[in-house]
Amino acid sequence: MKKIPLLVSLLLLFGNSFAQLTSSGSPDNVFVFSLGAATPFMNNIAFNAWAKTNYNKNVAINNQVNYDSNLAFVFKKWDLDIHIDGNSTLGVISLDFGRRLTPQHSIISSFLNFEIGEFSLSYNDIVPVGYTLTADQQGKKLDLQYVQTFIGLSSKNYLNMLHFRTGKRGGVSINSGFFGRVGYMPQRTYWQYGYSTSSVDLTSPTFKQTYFHGVNIPGIPKLNDVFADVGLFIGIGN
Repeated sequence: MKKIPLLVSLLLLFGNSFAQLTSSGSPDNVFVFSLGAATPFMNNIAFNAWAKTNYNKNVAINNQVNYDSNLAFVFKKWDLDIHIDGNSTLGVISLDFGRRLTPQHSIISSFLNFEIGEFSLSYNDIVPVGYTLTADQQGKKLDLQYVQTFIGLSSKNYLNMLHFRTGKRGGVSINSGFFGRVGYMPQRTYWQYGYSTSSVDLTSPTFKQTYFHGVNIPGIPKLNDVFADVGLFIGIGN
């Protein structure tokens, strides 16, 4: 029984840790940049079998460990994220917007987000079976790509019991948690085989735009229109 008052005191002392707050204790204009790892799940039976038969290559993306990065802006009950994850083959980038599901001072801050983004797979070691290079492809570094727009839902969850601040004058906050998403690609597209070029943006000379010049390859099985991934993250905030 003696431990109960101590536990209550600790909860009151660290109550501000049970929320995404700025150093001043405000829930407005909080931002968190995080890094982590994610594992994708996608059932591509036809494409996986095609690659195994023709190239003896395992292209299944399930159970891979990918990098993950996220920049989140929290405005009281609302959340806006720029989310990127992938590896040398897989890339997923999305813009997420949603609402807090849990109370401000709960043990877990959970947000449910709607997202829209781009899903891509790219292979530089697969040449379409029986494909003849076009004149402009001669001598170029060629890739087989599948790029598609997706919409989806994601859940981002901060473990506030592990949240703490470090540094002088409020310092920075350390945030960790987990996330999950399900994405749907409404229009299944063709694989494309081609090369990339880049050009300098005249309005911003330091920024280069990249273009992919590809040819549709109808004979390659299309990917599943649904994918998912789950992951862990740790980040710093204001």
